[in-house]
Amino acid sequence: MWRLYAGAPEGVAVRTTAADLRGCFRESRPTWVLPVRYIDFDEDTVDEVNDFSRYLVKRKALEFESEVRAIRFDVPMKDGEIDLSPEAFERPGVRDRVDLELLIGEVTVAPGAGSWFFELVTEVTARHVPGAEVRRSSLDRQPAWA
Repeated sequence: MWRLYAGAPEGVAVRTTAADLRGCFRESRPTWVLPVRYIDFDEDTVDEVNDFSRYLVKRKALEFESEVRAIRFDVPMKDGEIDLSPEAFERPGVRDRVDLELLIGEVTVAPGAGSWFFELVTEVTARHVPGAEVRRSSLDRQPAWA
């Protein structure tokens, strides 16, 4: 997965929990943290009644990701009632501030990354998320029997 998502030795992975993801948002707005459903786009269907469904499906080939997504939205209102018009749902996403110290529990540096990159990640993490541990990928360690 390092090669697939980082594309170079200079990559990082951030560990969090669903509870910390749900609680890290600073603005008060309902938050749902839900698992992604991996489907065969040729065979399976998406629940058209549930507005969340379209945001919670991916191709079956990506099932190894075991992804969850945080969904937050403002209910569009017009004249004191919920606006269900297509235009009400075409607006861009909503930006929110997050509490990085709550969100980020650990930062792992990609295998093969140089010492300079590990030091940079450690420095930046200490500045912005002082409580988060930075570690090298376990793939860089020699096995115990070597």
